[in-house]
Amino acid sequence: WAGGDPGSPSITTIEFCTISTLGNAQEFGDLGLATSQHGSGSNSTRAIVSGGESSPAWDGNQYFEIATKGNAASFGDLSVSGLIRTGGLANDTRYLRAGGAISGTLSNVIDYVVIATIGNASDFGDLTVARQQTHQGLSSTTRGVWAGGNTPGTGGTDVMDYITIGSTGNASDFGDLSAARGGVSALSSSTRGVWGGGI
Repeated sequence: WAGGDPGSPSITTIEFCTISTLGNAQEFGDLGLATSQHGSGSNSTRAIVSGGESSPAWDGNQYFEIATKGNAASFGDLSVSGLIRTGGLANDTRYLRAGGAISGTLSNVIDYVVIATIGNASDFGDLTVARQQTHQGLSSTTRGVWAGGNTPGTGGTDVMDYITIGSTGNASDFGDLSAARGGVSALSSSTRGVWGGGI
């Protein structure tokens, strides 16, 4: 886990737990800049935290190596700067970030990086509906799905979008959540995805 907002201001703390062993989280290191409501994702070796609310504003990705405790470092710039409340997902090769807002204006942008290669993000395509609070997305090795979020005038949405991670292009409709909501949490195996909570 990285950053967050326990009651303002945002924090830099990165924590970890060993999944096979019950127990409390432990200190891993710190983000280079305190952020909250950011996108995030990882493969088996590297984790990425992108954008988010911060002061000063942060327009890039931060990363750290999962096997080695320590502080995060800069990864590169995002394709669209200033976005907050985005949603991230990843497979073994790519990390993607979608949606968000800039000064109240919602975004449909999806951008991506190659996790193994430090550098700037590139445009991937667009969501079917511009929205914020799409965190988090979920993925298998081939497909990524974002669900829910908040849209102007309607509050939460039940939209689910999917993309093929190894290509580029616009998202397509996947189906609907059982209820419209934003800020949902997500987890997945290679075959099934689950969203929970939200507002």
